[in-house]
Amino acid sequence: MNNRQGVMSNRRKLARISTRMPAQVRRVSGWWRRGKSGSCDVLDYNRFGAGLFSERAMPVGGRLLLDLDAGHFVLRRLPAEVVSCQREGRGYRIGVRFYRNLGELVSGEASAALTVLSGLEESLAAEPIAG
Repeated sequence: MNNRQGVMSNRRKLARISTRMPAQVRRVSGWWRRGKSGSCDVLDYNRFGAGLFSERAMPVGGRLLLDLDAGHFVLRRLPAEVVSCQREGRGYRIGVRFYRNLGELVSGEASAALTVLSGLEESLAAEPIAG
């Protein structure tokens, strides 16, 4: 086993919550936040990132603005960065994160967005299964 596999196996901070939520996505290009927009589905989610399903591929490293709509909870213009894009069936599974680097999380620069995201995370959390 090489070191890269060991690092990637523990890359998530929290487990993701499985959900099916519509989202509008806009690819950002340049300072003016122009870009192509479209729709996608959120497959899984936590306050640090999400898994999206889209009909179109998106470049790794690309910047996005997401509008999430959970019905009871709407979040507009959430900045995200594409970290993976893989073909899956007739579309693409896209992994995004809501922060640029770990220093941003530690310094508190992203705290306002993370506070709102954690509220959405708690509202989508599934009930525990009684065994």
